[in-house]
Amino acid sequence: MSAADGLLTLAEEAERLRDFTTATSCLDSALSPPHTASLLPLVEARARMCLAGLLLTRSKGLANAKAHLERALLVLNPLPSAPPCLNLLAHSLLANVYGLLGALPSQKHALYRSLSLLASASASGLLPLARPSSGPVTSRRSLPSHS
Repeated sequence: MSAADGLLTLAEEAERLRDFTTATSCLDSALSPPHTASLLPLVEARARMCLAGLLLTRSKGLANAKAHLERALLVLNPLPSAPPCLNLLAHSLLANVYGLLGALPSQKHALYRSLSLLASASASGLLPLARPSSGPVTSRRSLPSHS
């Protein structure tokens, strides 16, 4: 087990114990230059997305969250084995960050990109099938009006 793997394990444990400061520190250390080289691309992308999520929810570190999400997407894009759900989540989080930063053209681009990924993943059958609902779906138009 490499030092980066140990740090990621510590981060998971700290997050499970709701010690978000320690989890953030461990993830930040695992993603620093000497340790990053030993991480597999999918592991690095997941760690960056986890760190970005912690930064967004706990410390309002928008610039750092944006940087980690952009780097996660750079790592994920060339990987044919990357799960589509992971790509979609990264784009969704990045669009959220762009919106919080007021970068609307970038947010719009990230959302269009995620819609394109969703369409291609759905067409190729890469997304899990949704479970059937327990009852019929009723549209608002078919509901009786309350007059």
